[in-house]
Amino acid sequence: MNSKKAITLLILATMLLAMVPFVPVSAALNPALEETDGTPLGLNPDVKYDDTIAVVEAAGDVPSGDEIEIYWDISNQPWDGEAGLLNVSTAEADGGYEIWFDVPEATIGTHWIWIKTDSQSPEKLQVTIVPAVDLSSSSGLEGEKIDVEGYGFSGENDLAVFLVDDADFTAGVNNWDWDYDAGGADPADTIGDGATDQEFDGNLVESPILPGTLVITDAGAAHDILDDAEGALWSDEDDSGTINAGDLEVGSINYVSGAYEIDYNDAGVAATAAITAAYTGYQNGNDPVGYAQGYVQLMTTSGDTDALGSYTKSASLPDAADDGAYDVALMDGEGNIEGSAFAVGAVIELSASEGPTGMILTIDGRGFTNGANIPEQLAVDGGQAGIDMTDTVGGGGTEMVCTIYEYDPADQPQVDGDGEFTIDVFVPDMGDEDDYYVAVSDGAKYAEADFELTALPEVTATPDYGPQGSTVTVTGTNFPNDNDVEVDIELWQGGAKQADVETDVELDSDGEFSVDVRTPTQPDGTYDLTVIYSDNAGAANIDADTTFRIGSVLVLLSDDVGEVGKEVVLTGNGFTDNEQWNATFGDVAIFEDAPVTGDGLLDDGGTPTFFVPQVEPGTYDITVLDIDTGIEVVVEFEVTATTTVVVEPVEAPTQFNISLTGYNWMEDTGNWEFTLYNDTDEWDMSADVFQGDPPAHVPLGAADGTEWEAWFWLADDAQDDLDKGTYTMNITQDDDFFYQFEIVVGNEHEYIAPRKSTFRIDDTVSFRIEHSFGNVAPVTNGDIRVFDPAGDLYWDGDPLATWEEVNMFYIAPISEQTAGGNPMVLLDDAPLGTWTYEWREQAPGRDEIANGTFTVEVAAEDVLSNQITDLNNQVTDLQDSIADVSAEFDDVKSDIADVSAVAQQAVDAANQASEAVQTVAETANQASTAAENAADAANAAKDAANSLTTLVYGAIGAALVAALAAIVSLMQISRRIAG
Repeated sequence: MNSKKAITLLILATMLLAMVPFVPVSAALNPALEETDGTPLGLNPDVKYDDTIAVVEAAGDVPSGDEIEIYWDISNQPWDGEAGLLNVSTAEADGGYEIWFDVPEATIGTHWIWIKTDSQSPEKLQVTIVPAVDLSSSSGLEGEKIDVEGYGFSGENDLAVFLVDDADFTAGVNNWDWDYDAGGADPADTIGDGATDQEFDGNLVESPILPGTLVITDAGAAHDILDDAEGALWSDEDDSGTINAGDLEVGSINYVSGAYEIDYNDAGVAATAAITAAYTGYQNGNDPVGYAQGYVQLMTTSGDTDALGSYTKSASLPDAADDGAYDVALMDGEGNIEGSAFAVGAVIELSASEGPTGMILTIDGRGFTNGANIPEQLAVDGGQAGIDMTDTVGGGGTEMVCTIYEYDPADQPQVDGDGEFTIDVFVPDMGDEDDYYVAVSDGAKYAEADFELTALPEVTATPDYGPQGSTVTVTGTNFPNDNDVEVDIELWQGGAKQADVETDVELDSDGEFSVDVRTPTQPDGTYDLTVIYSDNAGAANIDADTTFRIGSVLVLLSDDVGEVGKEVVLTGNGFTDNEQWNATFGDVAIFEDAPVTGDGLLDDGGTPTFFVPQVEPGTYDITVLDIDTGIEVVVEFEVTATTTVVVEPVEAPTQFNISLTGYNWMEDTGNWEFTLYNDTDEWDMSADVFQGDPPAHVPLGAADGTEWEAWFWLADDAQDDLDKGTYTMNITQDDDFFYQFEIVVGNEHEYIAPRKSTFRIDDTVSFRIEHSFGNVAPVTNGDIRVFDPAGDLYWDGDPLATWEEVNMFYIAPISEQTAGGNPMVLLDDAPLGTWTYEWREQAPGRDEIANGTFTVEVAAEDVLSNQITDLNNQVTDLQDSIADVSAEFDDVKSDIADVSAVAQQAVDAANQASEAVQTVAETANQASTAAENAADAANAAKDAANSLTTLVYGAIGAALVAALAAIVSLMQISRRIAG
């Protein structure tokens, strides 16, 4: 993958409308492990549960934008609680990455971290899990219970918990003095008799046992069996007293339970006599009455590790443990050991483990000296009573007195008769956010507890500049959380106080304030606006400051409204002479480390100008920063429109002319880069995007204002055809502006269809013919051949030499669709039926482009004449039917003449019928006349067939309508008669 594809992938994955530089990419991953502070961990480092470590890769190793996946042990599955995906990120712009993860629960030993990317082969790094211990408290009194958690031990194994003198404990090494009874002999257990058996199992008399101390001896000829301190038993084949190459593994030992298995059949020499075991063991049931430091004390052997080597248990501190420094140590059945520091003695507990400066922290103590006072001063272990916060265990280092809430020196907090106390203090200002210790001493007993300082006091001034006498709003946070406490606001410069700005400013219960003050009348310049809380003659204080400029600081824009790409002039004064300044447009940097003149004017090698960056429409803050003072000046700019490109068309055949119209690009600027690519290839099209009409076209130059027009042939950079499919084009301007669009390469547009589906004799046959021709003139293509229903060539069309451009395509005019120079007119002798046509490529290929059919029928006047004749015959038949009805009514009239009442009714009815018949007769005559008129019109139309006009067709139509109206009237009368 080359540079431009890397740029594209990064933009798509991690940025909106931004550009990044190209970095070469290597062929293989080369990851490494680091601590979070950047310290390299090297190869196969020891790591513990919950350690936060980073997988890092140097710049240029991975395509920018590639997805990076980190797995634990198994590289092809989601996280399942034991193995799988740990974290996902993307490669940075420079081709490197840094991905943090927390080491999961896992058994002791070797594990693998897998690194996978989108485009490269996976790589793995080896780490070794070592045990870790976490305690619910770092101190406690004898007999109290604490929660013990262990991680990274062997899986599903026994585990013992010990209290060990801190002076004797070394992490991972069991070098404690187990002989707490001062001279007690190590046990010697009888295992069995080699004369009768070679395989033995059971439990040693005393357990737990000290790893590496077990020796099993055969009174006969067999070699001694030694313990390797890792749970395995070995036959000492060379009788050296140590385990060496050539020795044979013959069994195992569980150091917690004392369970063993031995098989002399695996040794070089079989056992032949009595077998005994010597070792250093913990003597159960013989706990000393007065437990002193210098020995090991078993707390519990209850509970096992789980499948991941983790352990959780509550255990009681020994009842008679002396005050002092210890370690709570864990050992599993394979001899893996780890511990955590623990103090037996006075204990303090905090109401919170973290928080900001100024918060009220409640300290509960127990195990202290009854009746002792605890004043507001530094605490000294084994010396001065007090309360403080320190960065060093045992005191010293950076220390700050903790102000006691509502402290009265004449009535200091006191330890009660049970050795307990509760004191509220304000968290002091340590100067840095970090991990610290809260320490309390009563002069004899001392205790500490962990505390993380999460936030320091802060002060802001709005605005952070202004002329003398102007109003400024000063706000502060993280001061003492007490509304009875006050702070002072002062003006400092060069380490010396210059003026009081405001005194006795009251805080609220959250340690915050906001007050309007007047800018002092000091000379123009840069100062520190400082807020101070002081207590106990300055032994305890909380303060913070912010930079403030006395004098005017001004930023002006040539325009404060405009579209993306618009060039804007930015000027400013009142900044720090001969220093530097930055400016951002929203989140986009527009000036970095630009110079300030000796007169305090903003400079950038001339008057600073910038282009409105690629952002969405809206109102943005332009923030100008005086780097030396940190003073910020903010002005607003309204963006009215963002960058876009209109592409026409977005789907076209290869070699088609694609037009581009750009809006809201960098004003009057060029420096274009065009890249066309698909999934497999990419092409630099920067020299192939043109402005101007051929043949006078040239590569695209500077934009006209913020707009531009261009075009390119839909082809590769060698102007060769592109395969069909979807392509992406990236447009970059001056490495700052970016736009991307997709275009589809499809079929060449070729279309033909008859202008009517049915032609009649005397019609002119013509077609709708469209062709894309790449959308570039001049064009010419092919001819048309027409075949009659018998398949015989009827017209051999002339070449289609002239085309007209209509929108995206070219159209062949009807006037150009000729054969032998004449229109294709259907003469009287043209066969009726289905005809076919063929559109062919031009010579010499003459390949068929498309074909189709149309129908030829008789002329329209012939059809009309036949229809009128049929109508005339139908009217005549109707007249005959009416005459028959009239005769029948006459017969009825004669038949009923003699019937008086009925006859009279019949006569009346007959008279009515006679009148209706008369009407019918008259209407029939009218219809006959109309039909004769229509026949005359048809004959006239036939005589003038060769010059038939629209007006003649209208006359025929009118006569026909009249005839039809007469027929409708007859039908209505017929219904009346029938009724």
